Amino acid sequence: EAAPVAPPPELAPAPAPAPAPAPPNEDQQGPVRDMIFGGQTPSWWENRLDHLFRAGQSEQPPLYVATRSRIERMGFAVEGGPGPHALRASPDLIRSIQARRRR
Repeated sequence: EAAPVAPPPELAPAPAPAPAPAPPNEDQQGPVRDMIFGGQTPSWWENRLDHLFRAGQSEQPPLYVATRSRIERMGFAVEGGPGPHALRASPDLIRSIQARRRR
């Protein structure tokens, strides 16, 4: 009797794909936040934008990776495609900065 023959490689079951890494928690502190904000805290960027807003200048901060939702929840609008983004202060953020200035 002939020994059982292994199926040819193209018929062998494919190995299970490796599980995808979990996405980082958008709100966690530390390296993720530092990577998002170029090592600066959100309040640093808000102060920087406040200064530039008063000076009538625009800013292109060194954002490396950030989710659009995270940036928008902070009150900024993201302009541009992948890679470093230009941030534009939203009307809500401008109002909050102006209100804080009046206090």
